[in-house]
Amino acid sequence: MFGFMGKKAKWDPSLERFPEINIDAIAKELSLEKRGKDDGGLDQPPSNAQLLTAIEQSAVEFVGKLRREALTNYELELQALRLRVSSAKSDTSEISLKIGDAMAALERLQRQEELQLEPARVDVVAYRTKVERFIATHDAVAPPKPMQSSLFTFAFMAFMLAIESSMNGLFFAEQNEMGLVGGVTQAFVISLINVLLGFGAGFFQRYYNLRGVFFKLISFATVISWLVFVVLFNMAVAHFRSALEGNLVWEDALRESISLTLSQPFELGSLSSWMLFIIGTIVSFASFLKGAWIGDPIPGFNAIWNQSEIALNRYADAFDTAHSVLDDRLMEEREVLQSEVERRRADLRSATDALLSRKTMFSGLEVFLDTADSAANMLLKRYREANQKARKSDAPRYFQNEHRFERPQFADLEEVGLAKETVEAEIRRMERLVEIGVAHLMRAQKRSLMAFPTIEEIRSGKTEKKNIDGGDPLAELSAAIEDIVKTDVYLKPEPKNEDAQTSDKVSSEGEGNEPTKKPKRSRQSSKAKAGPNDELADKVDT
Repeated sequence: MFGFMGKKAKWDPSLERFPEINIDAIAKELSLEKRGKDDGGLDQPPSNAQLLTAIEQSAVEFVGKLRREALTNYELELQALRLRVSSAKSDTSEISLKIGDAMAALERLQRQEELQLEPARVDVVAYRTKVERFIATHDAVAPPKPMQSSLFTFAFMAFMLAIESSMNGLFFAEQNEMGLVGGVTQAFVISLINVLLGFGAGFFQRYYNLRGVFFKLISFATVISWLVFVVLFNMAVAHFRSALEGNLVWEDALRESISLTLSQPFELGSLSSWMLFIIGTIVSFASFLKGAWIGDPIPGFNAIWNQSEIALNRYADAFDTAHSVLDDRLMEEREVLQSEVERRRADLRSATDALLSRKTMFSGLEVFLDTADSAANMLLKRYREANQKARKSDAPRYFQNEHRFERPQFADLEEVGLAKETVEAEIRRMERLVEIGVAHLMRAQKRSLMAFPTIEEIRSGKTEKKNIDGGDPLAELSAAIEDIVKTDVYLKPEPKNEDAQTSDKVSSEGEGNEPTKKPKRSRQSSKAKAGPNDELADKVDT
């Protein structure tokens, strides 16, 4: 540590931990040899002197100043190290608080989702009750026959209109002043009446399947009325065309067609008139069948069933959304806790690494203190040798004494709480806290919303909320955290696992021996192994 330090041998603690002590530079700066020679020529200090001279004290103080700066820097680094390690317990407390906050936040979020999920469940119960009553009242069989597409129904009716209008239009065109356009227009109006009345009659005939005399009367009256009307109407249309063939004007032909329909309904004048009657009747009957088969045979069953399914779908969406929100929040809290532990573990590990440098620093400090003693004595020797050569009287007896700085007392690493075992114990404690905390969070998340029925349960008839008696999650978590914080089991070193023991055994056998093979894991046990989340949650349940 002796060397050149610059003009004033000033130590910069930002560059080195312990300074170099340049004897030549200090002696030159203090002019030790010259002042020793000058003092010796005056026989100073006196032979009976017992105290150091001012120049000797200056030399000792110069070295002492560097020595104090080194000790100060050592204490500052030691204090910083102590703070880093002593913060382990406060880190544990902060992690405990974070876990508790995460649990409380998860429960608050769960209550919010329950408030949004409960109205959807109530709607499901209400509509399911209506469906059950409808089935019981009208002896219906669930599920109902699906309603046919509105687009398909419209296309069918348009097709019927097109067929009858085009075919009848040819017959009417022969007797219409406007030709084909007038005939088709007239046929379209007739076809529209046939299609709409037939479809409506078929739709209302389904009321016969409802319980109650009133509905059966409506169905019966509708079908009879339609049958009478479709026959008379199409017969009147056929007589109307026959009357037009007799060169009658439209008003006279209309009156004659009505008279003939009532008096001689089947006395049609031509084959074309019979074709008009047959086509109109067929189109109306096809529309009747379409109206009768448009949905379930029991009217109203499709509507109430669809309302129940819509309510169930809304509940399913709310149920999935609630679970998704809780899952995302759990993963978020889990990542926050794990990242927090990783950060604090890194800080504590750096503190344990600093222990090694502290030991090295302590060894260097002891060497420096010995060097400072030697440097002070070497500076004193230069002054005293020059003084003895120049003086005539005997030198003071204290010139034979060596200077020794007072040695400070240093505590052991264990006494200041810097033991590596303590730091590792706190790391294991924090890791266990997060492990238990995440497990409790997962348990609370799995238990959340369990009171609400699943979609499968609702379809099987279980629509009521279940009573879940799971205790107080926050109280359970607090008890588990308190147990971890108070226990001293983490001061014990972690046992070696099987792989580590196998590795040690292989090392002890030497290079010439073959290493011990690890047992193979069967595929069955690998597949049967539970996932990490379920295994962690099961630990808490156990």
